[in-house]
Amino acid sequence: MAVFSTSLFAQDITEQLPAPKDAKDYIDTFTNSKDRDERLRALYNIAASRDPSAIQYLTGALKDPDVDIRKTATYALGTIGDKKALPALLEAMKDKEPSVRESAAFGLGTLGDAQTLAFLEEFKKQETDPDVLFTINDAIDLIKYNTGQMDFDELYKEEEKINTQGETDVEE
Repeated sequence: MAVFSTSLFAQDITEQLPAPKDAKDYIDTFTNSKDRDERLRALYNIAASRDPSAIQYLTGALKDPDVDIRKTATYALGTIGDKKALPALLEAMKDKEPSVRESAAFGLGTLGDAQTLAFLEEFKKQETDPDVLFTINDAIDLIKYNTGQMDFDELYKEEEKINTQGETDVEE
């Protein structure tokens, strides 16, 4: 069974996204609707818009009692691609729900810079969930690659090693 690799996928996703669009209508829907599914759809549309003006609303969504709202908001923060989202993503790494932390780690990997590496290394020491740890490791590798600390061959070898370990872990 192949294990999903977030590092190379994240790079592909961010390179293929369209230019930012205005997310005002989606933000209005998200902030005003009482319907959970409508709010989730609005968050995905905000992510697709890549509109940095949505960051403040997404940051507020990280306090929502619904784990899926928080997880999708962290996904949107990472997808928007603006470094202003880094503090919110770092805060989301402290969420009690592993799926939110995993989404935040993914976002940090796509947005992160050399300074973010130290934070991820600290989170890695404290994390106990294997899926979150996997994504943190992927995020660290992606940041190292994007900051010139790792070349493509090293990244590819690291991905192969992680995938092989993941297959072994899954089969046991």
